Amino acid sequence: MNASYHRYPLLALLVAAFVACPATLLAAPIAGPEDEIAIEADDAPVVNATCTLTPGPVNNFSFIWTPPEELKTVAWKVPTANCAACAATGAVTPTSLRFRMRWLGACSAQVQFSIVGAVQGATCLEPDPTRVLCSPSNFTITGTGSTNVIHTLPIPAGCCITGNAFVLLRFTGLGACASATTGPGLAASTAACVACTQFVTALNIFTTTTEWCSVGAANPMWLSLETDCCGATPSLGHSWGTLKTLYR
Repeated sequence: MNASYHRYPLLALLVAAFVACPATLLAAPIAGPEDEIAIEADDAPVVNATCTLTPGPVNNFSFIWTPPEELKTVAWKVPTANCAACAATGAVTPTSLRFRMRWLGACSAQVQFSIVGAVQGATCLEPDPTRVLCSPSNFTITGTGSTNVIHTLPIPAGCCITGNAFVLLRFTGLGACASATTGPGLAASTAACVACTQFVTALNIFTTTTEWCSVGAANPMWLSLETDCCGATPSLGHSWGTLKTLYR
């Protein structure tokens, strides 16, 4: 079966669609015949948690970037209120974060995870990288070929969040993992895109923090945050850098 690619109007953002088959994951070429499972099993153990917070189930396609564009940051508003088991305090402590990366070949990149506060933008709340709620943790992520990989980031204990907060992922090196025509990107969710819940920056296209639905995406990117309950604590006061914010 052939892979299909769709380009959003006026955007250099590609969607790579995959199909399911009852087999183990096989490499998927960019063009021509391919045969791969749509949603593969995690390659790391899933941590048991009180709640799993996601924008929706993982989809069978990914958002692929066109060089010289390169995904740099993804921010996702944590749906803390969706953890009914922690309603007594309204506070959760993250234990791990998962996302699925569509790799184009064997390559490694770096990702930094943190949770930051929110600031009022032109029309809605936006991520505020100057208000760090959970200190940054750095990870190396690796693709073994032209394939999908679910990456699990273990989060150090001791962070408790409540109210408006954003997961913030900073990627470094994805551009070096691109082919001549396509670069790595994150899997989509099956849910419909909801404004003001995800934001991105990308080299050579979205140089300031940009609301995800506004770029033409019909679905959010899939992230899965495993959490337990905790008591609310104040945010950390130090800064880990500033991103310009601009709602589009």
